[in-house]
Amino acid sequence: MNRRTVLKDSMDILFEQYNQGKLSSLGFRSFTLKAGQSNSYKTMKSAIIVPVSGRAIFSFEDEPFMAKRGLFLHGCPDKMLTLSALENEDFHYINMYYESDQHLLFSRKLKNPDKTISILHQILKMNPDTDIKAQYMLEGLIAGYFNEIFSDFKPELVYNENQIMKDLLNYISVNYKQSVTLRSLAEYVNEKPARISYLFFKYKRIRPIDYLINYRIKIATELLRSGDYTISEAACLVGYKDACYFSRIYKRRMGFPPNRLVK
Repeated sequence: MNRRTVLKDSMDILFEQYNQGKLSSLGFRSFTLKAGQSNSYKTMKSAIIVPVSGRAIFSFEDEPFMAKRGLFLHGCPDKMLTLSALENEDFHYINMYYESDQHLLFSRKLKNPDKTISILHQILKMNPDTDIKAQYMLEGLIAGYFNEIFSDFKPELVYNENQIMKDLLNYISVNYKQSVTLRSLAEYVNEKPARISYLFFKYKRIRPIDYLINYRIKIATELLRSGDYTISEAACLVGYKDACYFSRIYKRRMGFPPNRLVK
């Protein structure tokens, strides 16, 4: 089997994992290897490796790969990895870790390395624990990152589905206080309601209405925990005019009534 076929097969497998919802980030980390230095360790997770600057050789036991800006590498667990920075420049790179039962090793060009790296830097600056909106912003950035990773592989399919989902999630984050329905979501992206339901199940494993309710509940929880809002005020701020109805939904979703959070 020639090298070109191996690369194509590896990307096919990776893309299939992504479409099946199995390519879920465990975290992003930035690393620097000083010029001329080497480092060796046994890999524990699968990783997508994006070089930022400098050059290095990544040797996964007996398989070496050149790492430089404009490429991304895919590493797998249970391999002895040796990194060697080349030339007189420090080597900077960013890893995204995830769990996988597929042991893939390959390198591929990025269609737009500057945009990919810019997204990664934004992801590294995010702190999703600060508030709910930050969590959803992070989700949007990660979706954009995957869109760049796969943009030169199957661009139409990746762009269409990922961009539609990104637009829908952004629409909900802006309009959650309003009357958001399956039909209004479909009209917003000019798609059929059935396709919207399919995409939410495919990427989020949830119905659109349940995603909206969960989003509202999370924001209401933050409002109530702050101690600055009554239940009626929090309910109104997330789109429920009837506080009693909101309380029933809240208890059904959270397992306890919202008044438990009121100070």
